[in-house]
Amino acid sequence: MDLWERLKQAGYREEMLAELSRAEEKLERFPAWKELCACVPAAVGENEEREMEELAREADVPLHTLLFLHILQNLGALARTYREQGIPEARFSDFVADDIRRKAEECLAFEGSIGVFRAAYDFYKGYFDLRKLTIGRLRYEKGVYRGPDVRCGAYALREGDTVQRIHIPGGYPLKKEACLQSLRMAFEQFGCSASRPLRCSCHSWLLNPAHRQMLTRPSNLLDFMDLFIMISAQEQDSFKDAFRLFGPASRDDMSRWPAETRLQRAYLDLLRSGGKAATGFGVLFFDGNRVNPR
Repeated sequence: MDLWERLKQAGYREEMLAELSRAEEKLERFPAWKELCACVPAAVGENEEREMEELAREADVPLHTLLFLHILQNLGALARTYREQGIPEARFSDFVADDIRRKAEECLAFEGSIGVFRAAYDFYKGYFDLRKLTIGRLRYEKGVYRGPDVRCGAYALREGDTVQRIHIPGGYPLKKEACLQSLRMAFEQFGCSASRPLRCSCHSWLLNPAHRQMLTRPSNLLDFMDLFIMISAQEQDSFKDAFRLFGPASRDDMSRWPAETRLQRAYLDLLRSGGKAATGFGVLFFDGNRVNPR
């Protein structure tokens, strides 16, 4: 399937596709672009990154747009890898239709042009060597557990054990059932069983323990927090994740931040009263049916 048709079917708006097409036309005038596209994101190093920066200047294309196009041009290679590894087509669709599209729309809101920020591009490199997968509502990254020993019924987690690190894509509601469905699919995807459960960790501002005092139920966020056994929390001197909650307005003075949602209002109250944001770290065990069975 043609790249642009694939993106159209994945829900990319016409104006987004038109902007990407114009940028690619500029890049295709340079032989270096073809050479860069032959290098999958996972193999991009410092030399290739410098070439990308130079090419973006020469072609008069925003670097974040070039980075996004580089991911898109390698989607065919990613799809082939998924097929060879027996990864369901649905996982590819999760990545293309939801994950990177929403990141591109986030960049559009901040910069006025479509693309992905460098940090997001670096994060997405892990998809091309299969360290990361988007499975429904959540992202998973194979990693090593660093923390105190945790016991939950018959299950245990110790320093150095393999875990799936959970990342939470933004841009749409964090509903409990969608998270549970993601865990069910991940349980199957990673070959887990009742005796070898899915073990996950998560480090995020969304796990700030103060949310339990800041919010009232019903709350999607509190339901999400309930999935985890909390290990630790760390206050932030500044709200480093404000951009995730307040969008482009987070670049302005706090007096101009929106107060449209309960969570926005709760954080404005917290910060204006001298409180601090925090990140939380937690783990969960999933046996295919239950979270943290005891």
